[in-house]
Amino acid sequence: ESAVHQHDLETKESKELFSAPSAITEIEFSPKGDSLFYLQADVFQNYSPIASKRPHDFDVHEYNIAENEHIQHTDFKKYSMRSLTIAEDGQSVFVQMPDDEEVETAEDSFDLNLRIFQIPLDQPSNLKVVSDPNRKVDIYDFAVVPNETEFIFQSISNQDSGDIFQYELYKYNVETNEERQLTNLKEYTVNPVISSDNKIYFMVDKRFGQRNADYHLYQMNMDGTEVKEIVLPNIENHQ
Repeated sequence: ESAVHQHDLETKESKELFSAPSAITEIEFSPKGDSLFYLQADVFQNYSPIASKRPHDFDVHEYNIAENEHIQHTDFKKYSMRSLTIAEDGQSVFVQMPDDEEVETAEDSFDLNLRIFQIPLDQPSNLKVVSDPNRKVDIYDFAVVPNETEFIFQSISNQDSGDIFQYELYKYNVETNEERQLTNLKEYTVNPVISSDNKIYFMVDKRFGQRNADYHLYQMNMDGTEVKEIVLPNIENHQ
């Protein structure tokens, strides 16, 4: 079961907005701020005897705060879904999920790629892949550039090396179909966020693959130049 709370930064008061007998994994305000979009997984189990229990059967939902009303926008029951982002006009959402349109057998599911999709809220069945449809390496976290024609995303840079995976940030232009690697830190680079002054902020785990994580905050320009760490004051441990 999950519960979503609202906290008032001025009064310091909190209240529960709603709860659900499911796993709510991400929430995002609508552009107008009058509703919340959220990802909800109706199944929490292990699909394999050797795997741990995880949320599955994802769909996109919306909660109208003033009307206290819930809307289920999709009925995909996707195995996974993440990086929920609302389009600036509020008419569609972007998510990362498996590209399983042509899956017919269980064996086919092992060859799935994780891509970025755009889902129109008025016709969710007309969803489309907006990342490179021919990319063979999975896409994970992503951020949408305000013009909505470019994406900053996380992916593995050494897929075929046989070594510990290194995760870097990339930029993809939908109109030109051009992709370029923005970082080359050879670590675990994740969670890109685009600021109002067109800077990209992101996290780097300096202990990726070890028992304890050690996250550091970084910043760079939109073209990948001037990569630098933002030293956080009075923090001894970045875990």
